[in-house]
Amino acid sequence: MYTVPQLGAATPGSEYLTLGLHLPEEVMATLQRTASVARKEFLHIIRDPATLFFAFFIPVLELFMLGYAIDTNVSHVRTVVLDQLKNQDSWKLLRRFENTNDFDITMVQSEAEAEPGDHRGPGRVGIWIRPEYSRRLEARDATQVLVLVDGSESSIAGETLNVANALSLRESLERVLVDRTLPVDVRPRSSSIHDSLAQLLHSGLMVVMCQMMAIMLSANAIVREKENGTIEQLFMTPVLASELILGKLIPYLALTLIEFCTILLLMNTVFLVRSMGTS
Repeated sequence: MYTVPQLGAATPGSEYLTLGLHLPEEVMATLQRTASVARKEFLHIIRDPATLFFAFFIPVLELFMLGYAIDTNVSHVRTVVLDQLKNQDSWKLLRRFENTNDFDITMVQSEAEAEPGDHRGPGRVGIWIRPEYSRRLEARDATQVLVLVDGSESSIAGETLNVANALSLRESLERVLVDRTLPVDVRPRSSSIHDSLAQLLHSGLMVVMCQMMAIMLSANAIVREKENGTIEQLFMTPVLASELILGKLIPYLALTLIEFCTILLLMNTVFLVRSMGTS
């Protein structure tokens, strides 16, 4: 005859619960329930093309976009020039602007055309060389070159102003030193900026995409159970909430590992971005 234990009475196995220990049978049961949920989700991933599409195609697409389409370097800015002097001094100054590869110069004939416009206008930068430019240089007086910048994009505005200030400073030093050479001539030499940018963006993509995919796809799997009306059936099973979440997460962690290796392989073979650890 089975008797219901009284409240506060000792029951078999209660000493394990009091000490926070778990019986091996409970551990095996937990692993079996978690493995069953993981197997169910793994079969669903294989049979669902949309999940595989978002897990592999979207990261690869973003990888190629960051490698080829997206470029944050400022170069070949449309520039309109109003040269009211048109002599050797003004041409020498304009050649300095062209040699930086930051400016694509177009000559205009009026002050209204020299005003920079928006991204649909004729130029993002306007350069105005006044007629007294050479005369004031010969008299060793301060002269001005007007540089008009469209400030709607801070990256373009900052880059063009920095280049214009650097060119004007070098021109001023050469005028002051006359026939003497500059005492300090800095000649930077670096690797390709595009390669370093691709390495930075691709390394960040590996971390961000793998983190997002594991969490997002696991959350969508649980939400999909509710949308399909099958989550109530899972609640009727002996599976605990923690086992359900862990079982849903394990297949997507494996999928994320495959995605990580795929991105790493494309980085090394297509974009030639080498992965090296820190020492």
